[in-house]
Amino acid sequence: MAPARNAPQGGAAPNAPPQQAPVDANGLPATLAPDEGRVMIGAQAVQADEDEAWYEGAAKAAQAAVTDNTADRPLEQVVIASSTVSGTVTRVGRGSLHVRDSEGSVYELQLDPRSRGLRQGQRVPIQELELREGTPVSARFDLIGGRTVARDVQVRR
Repeated sequence: MAPARNAPQGGAAPNAPPQQAPVDANGLPATLAPDEGRVMIGAQAVQADEDEAWYEGAAKAAQAAVTDNTADRPLEQVVIASSTVSGTVTRVGRGSLHVRDSEGSVYELQLDPRSRGLRQGQRVPIQELELREGTPVSARFDLIGGRTVARDVQVRR
């Protein structure tokens, strides 16, 4: 371990480089966590009302951040975020699919009419995948109105 340098009392060492602002993993300036109820998406910040569900504030921010036609959709139908999970099916229900990732987190993905299976790059009805407990999958999903909804589910081999 290198010995610590003695800095003059009350200040930085005279030849020390200027301190850099903290950055995140992408090299972008890190920011403090927003106040509770405040949601940041892109450059937009929207404050949720006290009596508002958390996703409503996030949906407002998502609407403000995009230029498509989401402004006329009810907040319960606005896509707040999209992501992907790879893991193993732990449960298949009538309207849901549970996937455990490599870290042990379980994702409950709801199925709706837009949920599709993918086989060799082609979209197929999700029932054709014959998913069961233990099946390795990769699933793209959207966070919509407080619900996590599967979009594309693909069996991994």
